[in-house]
Amino acid sequence: MTIDYKIRKATLETAINVLLIQKRKSTNRTARNIIDIGCSLSKNTITEDTIDKIYNELITLIPNENIKIIKNFVVENFL
Repeated sequence: MTIDYKIRKATLETAINVLLIQKRKSTNRTARNIIDIGCSLSKNTITEDTIDKIYNELITLIPNENIKIIKNFVVENFL
């Protein structure tokens, strides 16, 4: 793991912690915000199809799963 990866991962995980505070108010908005930060930290170009799949998965994960599962899912898909 490079230092760049570690910094991006820590940034993403911190952002997820903050964003999930508001998850009960608007799951859709929380999912979009997570995708926005994930895309901005990703080194790879992410297609619209992939973003749609990630969005749909986040919509189901956010209300039901714990933060660790959501973090792992996001890190796997964006970093």
